[in-house]
Amino acid sequence: MNKIFILITTLFITSCGPTVIMLHNPETREVTKCTGDPLGMPVKEARICAEGYEKMGWERIEQKK
Repeated sequence: MNKIFILITTLFITSCGPTVIMLHNPETREVTKCTGDPLGMPVKEARICAEGYEKMGWERIEQKK
C-alpha cells in the first residue's frame, strides 16, 4: 500500500511543473527567481511571476533536471 502511495505522489509532484523558475536580464545580467508559496498553488504562482518578468524582457534560464 505504501509503495502505491509513493508512486502516485511522485507522479503528481513531477507532473506539476517547476516551482522555482530562474530568469536573467540579458541587458543588465541580473538574475532572479520566481517561486510559489508551498501552501498555495506554487506552480501557478511561479509561472505567473515568470510571465511578468518575461514581458519586461527577462529570459528563462534552462535548469538541469
